[in-house]
Amino acid sequence: VLEEDFSWLAYGSPIFYTTTGETRIDNWTQEQKDRGWTSTVNTVESSGSTPLLYARQGFVKVGKTSYGGDLISPALSKLQGTQTETVTFKAIPYMTAAGTMDDNILKVSVIGPGTVSESQFVIDNWPVYPADAGAVADYCNSMWSAPAATRTFTITGATSETQIKFLGGDYDLRPTVVTNNKNRIFLDDIKVEIVL
Repeated sequence: VLEEDFSWLAYGSPIFYTTTGETRIDNWTQEQKDRGWTSTVNTVESSGSTPLLYARQGFVKVGKTSYGGDLISPALSKLQGTQTETVTFKAIPYMTAAGTMDDNILKVSVIGPGTVSESQFVIDNWPVYPADAGAVADYCNSMWSAPAATRTFTITGATSETQIKFLGGDYDLRPTVVTNNKNRIFLDDIKVEIVL
């Protein structure tokens, strides 16, 4: 029904903690926007009132310090009638080069018809960055292939109007609201298949 590897995004660095050059969705090319992935504008006070979804090298990041972001799929337009689907995706939590961990809650939901089997995942496949700086990029790339990166849930009652939303924690992550005011998560390889 839907399969996305974000190979058409090539911004910034494959190294998770290197944020230089990552590009917010409202600054993507028109051709990239036309692929149908969207993100909610974060309207929490002082958030900047922008969507908080960022492109990297073939994957995306949701959220920034103090404010959460989401990734919203295109509508599942290939569906006919009402169906049950399996959604598979890959996720990796944000950790700094020094080892400081973000919060790591990923909420999943649907916009439109359907019910998700799980509404929240704890993304706990933490990187163990190599000491050799020259090896970090290859290490980060390899993390996507590790079995621990892949998660699955089911949507029952979806239609061609259903969209899937992935939210890093919540929209308001200011220190008064949560302990650790960051909940950035990297996402890739989203696949939606009909359960036969």
